[in-house]
Amino acid sequence: MKNKVLYSIIALLTIMLASQSETVTGFFHADHVEAKDRSPAEAVKPVPADTRKPVAVMQVNEGPLVRQVVSHGYVSAARTAEIMAQVSARIHRLFVQEGDWVEQGNTVVALEDDLLRIAQQQAQEELDKALAQYANIAFFASDRGNRKQVLNRLGVDSTNADDVEAFRLIFSKSRKELAADQVGLDEARLKLKRAQLELEHAIIGAPFAGYVSEVVVDRSDFVNKGDVVARVVSLDRLRLEMDVLETEIRHIRLGARAEIELAALPMKTVSGRVVAVNPTIDAERRTCRVLIEIENPDRAVRPGMFADVRVEAARYEDRLLVPREALLTRNDRKVVFAYEGGRAKWCYVETGEETNEMVEVREGLTAGDTLITAGHFNLSHNAQVIVVNEEL
Repeated sequence: MKNKVLYSIIALLTIMLASQSETVTGFFHADHVEAKDRSPAEAVKPVPADTRKPVAVMQVNEGPLVRQVVSHGYVSAARTAEIMAQVSARIHRLFVQEGDWVEQGNTVVALEDDLLRIAQQQAQEELDKALAQYANIAFFASDRGNRKQVLNRLGVDSTNADDVEAFRLIFSKSRKELAADQVGLDEARLKLKRAQLELEHAIIGAPFAGYVSEVVVDRSDFVNKGDVVARVVSLDRLRLEMDVLETEIRHIRLGARAEIELAALPMKTVSGRVVAVNPTIDAERRTCRVLIEIENPDRAVRPGMFADVRVEAARYEDRLLVPREALLTRNDRKVVFAYEGGRAKWCYVETGEETNEMVEVREGLTAGDTLITAGHFNLSHNAQVIVVNEEL
């Protein structure tokens, strides 16, 4: 029984395999017949590959060649001030906080002035007393030139030698007192002036227009004369110190224009000019310090910002210019590829002044030529090329 079942299974599998074999054979046979029956016109032809090399081009023109010295540095304020107390007193009121804008003369801090007012009043009283004393002596001494009339008015016999001698001593004493009181009067006046100034100094104002960068004291703090109470900074004029290599310092001149790019303001280029060149070279770093003044009319630039700087070192007008990357060296000569009618033309050139980006061409090209600037490293003369709209 088991053998019959086994034989039946084997027979069934044999039939299934035979059926599949016929199906596959028919498929390949039909495909072969279909391909055989196609006409030559219906056969697929291969598309030839485009062998033109893609390149980027530009028109050669004349323009200024600007040699630049490149460096970097940090922005600082050209004008800052520490606002100090001119008298010793306790803080009465703070009128500003950090970041506030102040005009010149605006009150920053007010000190308690009770004791200062008392000192002024005392000085005024001392001056009044000195003035009265001086006036009495001055009146008495004013008539000493006409001694006889003075003696008669005072009831002294001008013919009596003893009386005259005694009064001469009085005149002499009055002149000495007058001189002494003149000194005392001057001292009283100075004391009053000093008291008035100290009272005025109880109000501490901004020395110039700018931003309050720091408030050092708190209300009710006691400050001594000379203590810093606040700091103010002007943003209208800023400066930047940068280090220039000793080999490039000869190209820097006073008044040279500078272009400044700041990491904090990526879409903004700031203008400046060279205002100072340090006469010494740093022996370790082999650099020289250059100071640049920055124009900041909108006050967008702030002290402490990091900046990349390009200083105009030399300017050559009306030069035929090409990008440095367009130049190649072949057989120890400089060459470029010009674009003419879909082909690359090999041109030897003579160059002149150059910068990190542009090179002056003195011979080999003319204004208006079309120059290949990218995709040209493996080109040969007269190679077919196709212009694309982007650098490669």
